[in-house]
Amino acid sequence: MPITPSPDLIKDTPLHRTTIIEMSDDEYESFIEGLRERRMKSIRDYEEMAAMRVAAEKAKQLDTLDHELNMFEKEMKQWTRIMVKVEKRAVKLRTLRLLID
Repeated sequence: MPITPSPDLIKDTPLHRTTIIEMSDDEYESFIEGLRERRMKSIRDYEEMAAMRVAAEKAKQLDTLDHELNMFEKEMKQWTRIMVKVEKRAVKLRTLRLLID
């Protein structure tokens, strides 16, 4: 929402800037309110950008978590297959040892 000067501030021109001393109480309050609104808009914009940044970072972390979980599942399957092979090899070695003795 653009801030437009009040009609009371028409006497404020590029060649003659109105000072606080020249302003009436209503003009002064209007001027201060305009400053507050601009400041609050900047704060709201900053907070919105910060929230978007946090959301983007969270999405990135969720993607990383998903990738790591997929890798973990693959490695667990590989580990299970290897353990089955190791157990079979151990049984075979024990059998051969018993045959030799």
